[in-house]
Amino acid sequence: MDNAERNIDWRQQAIVFDAGDKKRRREEYDRVKSDVFRLEKKNFSRLILVRSGKEWLKMGGNSMLIYYYDIAKKILDLRPNIQPDTDFSQVIFEEGVISFRGYEGLEKKLRKAQVFKSRKVGRNVVEFELNFSVGVEEMKYLREEMIREREKAMAVLKPRTILYPKIYEKIRRVQKRVFEATRKMTVFERDYNGLLIAEYSRKIAKFYLMLNNGMIPEIEGWKKITELINLLIVEMSFATELREIKQELAIAVGAELIEVRREVEKRIKEKM
Repeated sequence: MDNAERNIDWRQQAIVFDAGDKKRRREEYDRVKSDVFRLEKKNFSRLILVRSGKEWLKMGGNSMLIYYYDIAKKILDLRPNIQPDTDFSQVIFEEGVISFRGYEGLEKKLRKAQVFKSRKVGRNVVEFELNFSVGVEEMKYLREEMIREREKAMAVLKPRTILYPKIYEKIRRVQKRVFEATRKMTVFERDYNGLLIAEYSRKIAKFYLMLNNGMIPEIEGWKKITELINLLIVEMSFATELREIKQELAIAVGAELIEVRREVEKRIKEKM
């Protein structure tokens, strides 16, 4: 039977965070999170939290949407902080996660909201059964509502006018691809040059937005972007040779960077 169609076997899924080697614990955490991720797709009446350390637990997927909209916001008038799921794991909760230090505080909130039905505590997962269930259509609406709220918030942060849309779109694509590639690296690979690759891509986007918003002279911004592109290409070649990044991805990112550099060099000549 698929893990998504049954309750988690709490004894089989146990993780000991304070013993054993780091690699084994990491693999166990990935496995448990993957089980919960699949289970969340058919979850309409529970809050499932995964332990991410000795004290902290994370809630994502349908659980997070139910808690945020139907309990915290609707009943308790609270706005929990939703954070990006930054785990370097096999699965990522795209909507983000809410972190809790222990589960006792959450249980008090659920009792106060009069939605608490039962609680099951495992070594690595804590599950709260609620006294109500959310329908499929309502769950779809909650997910769409979160997307709407984020787009509204992002509209405030995005530049109102894009001076060079073609360049901007390519820079954003490079940043996204680099982020996904470095996220999948091992800890050693990220420490060796993955974080540097991510930082160069972030700075390229940063300097573009700064020149776009008039925060720095345009010619200064273009020159800095050119320098960063050259550095990023070098680091990407290292990562490819060391097999930290797939060759196909490196080629695609490299092609985007070369096109951006070509466009930037045109702007520099125009301003000289």
